[in-house]
Amino acid sequence: MPVNPQPAAINALDVWLDGALEPIAGQAIVNQQVFQNPFHQQFFANPPPPIVDDAEQELQPVEYYEPVSVAKTLVKNQFKLKANSALAEDMPQRYLEHWEYLGLLKDEKLKWFKRPFDPRLVGVEVEVEKIVDGANNFRAHAWMITQDGSLKEDGVELISVPMGGKQLGYAMDELEKFFAKYKAASFSHRCSIHVHVDVRDLSTDQLWALVLSYICLEDLFFSEVHPLRQNCTYCLNLADANIKKKDVTSKENHGNLKYFALNFGTCSTYGTVEFRHHGGTKDVAELVKWIELCQKFVEYFAKSKLDDIVKFIHTLNSTSMYEAFIREIFGVNPWPDKNLQEMMQRNVTIAKRLSK
Repeated sequence: MPVNPQPAAINALDVWLDGALEPIAGQAIVNQQVFQNPFHQQFFANPPPPIVDDAEQELQPVEYYEPVSVAKTLVKNQFKLKANSALAEDMPQRYLEHWEYLGLLKDEKLKWFKRPFDPRLVGVEVEVEKIVDGANNFRAHAWMITQDGSLKEDGVELISVPMGGKQLGYAMDELEKFFAKYKAASFSHRCSIHVHVDVRDLSTDQLWALVLSYICLEDLFFSEVHPLRQNCTYCLNLADANIKKKDVTSKENHGNLKYFALNFGTCSTYGTVEFRHHGGTKDVAELVKWIELCQKFVEYFAKSKLDDIVKFIHTLNSTSMYEAFIREIFGVNPWPDKNLQEMMQRNVTIAKRLSK
């Protein structure tokens, strides 16, 4: 059953649904109920009636819920998911069609749009400060721009639509345009970038295999970001949480997991895992590298078996085996200059204990 929450209740990745809505020119999406989208009916109506003009239309954000199937163990059937689960399968393609209609994809300056991104869906949240007009004068198509109470100094949060492949490329181009317009934008310790990666096609066993493997690699993931991010208040080490498989497969404890660097609590609401490591940056190339690392990591577990992963983890006792484990997941070693023994040994021991 669709429901109509108040705008103030919109959560970060509710944009997986209402990111399809565009703000009226000159207004930010902040406590605002009026949206403009001449093709909103092709997203929400069944069947869609013909659209004859581009008139502004009032539309409330809508959340959809998928029925839970107790017969299957895939994440999308294990939990009652919000927003993205019912519509995300074809929405990214619809975004592209809409952007193409608006002529946005003909811009010869598009750079990231031409990059062959992985199609696995992601949602990105970028927190930034010193945006003096609240981004009211920036027309975003791949991002919802809203206020975040944790930020100061005219801070805003950019929240992406669900995206993979060409949609992701266009969103990165649009983000570069945002930073080019707001040259005074800055990032304090309050700012971070969160990457949600779709895990709806993973079984709960595969999700547990992902968590165990992440624990082995946690310090390497942190080596990609500023040292102050590791184990800060809003980005805690998951290796120190003493989690169990039931914490992953039962939603009762998911609300307590929000501030761990890998937050798998979002799998029971949005069908994602959230990588919270990255601090704020204007360097879109750095962000692209991080997103692709997260996508590649999750993608491996869609084809893996828990028993095989646990057996592999229990063989990890040397630098050569650590590297073999990394190459098995990523195809290459993203950390060729790191001391793998030093950065993995402690957490591998933890993962071995948790996997028993």
